[in-house]
This record gives sequence, structure tokens and C-alpha cells, in this order.
Amino acid sequence: MNEIDQIEQELTALRKRFAESGEVLEELARLKTQFAGLLEQGEALQSNLSRTETLFKNIPDQSKALEVKLAQIESQFETRSEQLQAQLTNFRFDFDAMGRQLQEKIEQDHQGLARLEELQKKGAANPDGSDRIQWIESSLQHFNSTLYTDRAAMQKLERRYNELKRYVDTFATVSGIVGFLMLLGLLFLR
Repeated sequence: MNEIDQIEQELTALRKRFAESGEVLEELARLKTQFAGLLEQGEALQSNLSRTETLFKNIPDQSKALEVKLAQIESQFETRSEQLQAQLTNFRFDFDAMGRQLQEKIEQDHQGLARLEELQKKGAANPDGSDRIQWIESSLQHFNSTLYTDRAAMQKLERRYNELKRYVDTFATVSGIVGFLMLLGLLFLR
């Protein structure tokens, strides 16, 4: 039985080796799966790296394009600001001219009323005073129409001034926001 014992021992050893080789094969299969997963991750990383390199290469071009766009916006803002300043200057001249005209008309009307008072003090040649009353009424009507015209012109100037002011405020706000966003964009791209 020595040979049979020996064969049994060899069979037992072979079974043990076969069981161990099965475990090794299972481990190799797991390693193969893990290597496949690592290979996929490596390919994904390589793809991400390529995209990142492309983005980094494009940043200077995009930065230059943004700088050019920002310079254009600043130039447009300065041009529009100069135009608005010119309009405001014209408005001030118009407003000052209207104020002077109004002042002159008020002085003329005041002088006319002073002359009327002189005539009343001296007394007119007409004893019933009908000519003076007509002259007074026409002077008052002229004064009222002048005053109405001047008030309408002042209201028109005020409306124009308020519209221009709203426009300047809106333009300044929008330009400030756009400039801020462009600055943020430049900061984040660098």
C-alpha cells in the first residue's frame, strides 16, 4: 500500500495545488478586471489632460480677445460720455439762455407796469380812462401769455434735462456692470 498511499498523497497534493491554482486564476481574473478599469481611468485622465492642455493653450488668445473687447467697450463708453457731456453743455447753454430771456421779459414787463403806474399818477388826457384800461388789459394779457410761454419752455427744458439725466444714469450703470463682468472674466481666465 505504499504505492497506493503515495498515489493518494500525490492526488491530495494535486487537489490542493488545483484548489490553489483556482484561487490564483480567480485572483488573476480580478486583477485583469482591475487593470481594465485602471486602463479606462487612464484613458479618461489622458482625455481630460488633452482637453485641459487645449484650454490652457487657448487662454492667452481668449484673454487677448477679451482685452480687445474691453478696450472697445471703454472706447465706446468714452465716446458716448463725451457726446453726453456735449449734450449737457448744450442743455446748460439753452437753459441759461432761456433764463436770461425770461429775466429780460420780466424786467420789460416790470418796466411796462412802472410806466403804467406813472401814467396813472399823472392822469391821462382821457377823463374816463378807457384807453388806459384797454392798454392795461392788453399789457396783462401779453404778460400772461409771455409768462405761460416761458413756463412751458421751462417745463420742456426740465423734462429734457430729466430724460437726459436718466439716460446718463442708466448708461453709466450698464457700463459699470459690463466692465465689472469683463474684469471678472479676465481674472478667472488667467
